[in-house]
Amino acid sequence: MINNPALPLALGILKANSANSCAGFSLLDLIRECQEAGIFDDLSHEPHEVILFKKNFLAMNALYQAQRILWQEGIGYLHISPLRNYLAPNSTASVSTQTVQSTQLPCNTRDSALADYYLDWQHYDNTNEQAVNTLLNQFWARCLSPHKITQCCELLALDPALATQRSAKRQFQRMAARCHPDRGGNPHDFIELREAYEYLAGALPA
Repeated sequence: MINNPALPLALGILKANSANSCAGFSLLDLIRECQEAGIFDDLSHEPHEVILFKKNFLAMNALYQAQRILWQEGIGYLHISPLRNYLAPNSTASVSTQTVQSTQLPCNTRDSALADYYLDWQHYDNTNEQAVNTLLNQFWARCLSPHKITQCCELLALDPALATQRSAKRQFQRMAARCHPDRGGNPHDFIELREAYEYLAGALPA
């Protein structure tokens, strides 16, 4: 596996905050730390779109590598999302317990799919400007947009840093009951609310 210079930085941040399960940091926070550490200096010759992609890839790759390392060391489960990455101790981690061995990560279909993508260095090595522009139109890019997530959370009156799939569903059901067209609500408002919930259901941690 290729050595990712962002990994030691991510592990250092996570282990420093391991005693506080409420502590967390955003993907942008990690990217800024990497920037200040000079980790992205070698990317300066790349096109702008490729630089953005590779910065994001290195940060996400580091998080998913850290997720496996910390779980195998018995420290805890790293919840990964664009707005909040936090370490939950094994005794309190709210994840599925469908594991065969203690070193096997809990089953999370969406998280596993993203991990498979970001742990495959071919996506990093084979990226060019055209490939990045194509990816920007695909679903995964929407799921990694903190601005879009924030907008949808605001529509559902949720705190972006604390929102989960469960809280989004609960809030959508509560608000939809008031604005559903069958109950005299505005159809446009209901559709906008539903689209925001559907987006968050695919972008937020469980």
